[in-house]
Amino acid sequence: MKRHASFFILIMLIAVTGCAPAKSYYAGVAEQRRDEARTYYTQGLELAAGGMHYPAIEQFKKAMEADRYLSEAYLAMSKSYYAVGNYDFATFYNIKYGEYEKFRDVLYDFNLYTLEDIQNREKR
Repeated sequence: MKRHASFFILIMLIAVTGCAPAKSYYAGVAEQRRDEARTYYTQGLELAAGGMHYPAIEQFKKAMEADRYLSEAYLAMSKSYYAVGNYDFATFYNIKYGEYEKFRDVLYDFNLYTLEDIQNREKR
């Protein structure tokens, strides 16, 4: 009996803690990473505009590490690699830019309809 009571208490504790509102330890982290990526990207653009392409490439890499879907960083990196004569990497990052741009367009054009929206369309 004591064993069953202990098991029941354990199950109840798991149920109560499992139903508690989840704490978001990562709230705001995505926005912070995007802001960080934009900062690195902007610094890279400034360096590239001044003709310092190797430091610019490093900044673009940091931007991509922070937000791998920041497609503008891929294009800017491609241009910097082209400027220093590394045409293989320039081509590679240009292709990556195209892939992420296509992905972003598909993602932003995706429409999610509710059942009510669909029913209203059918009534017309």
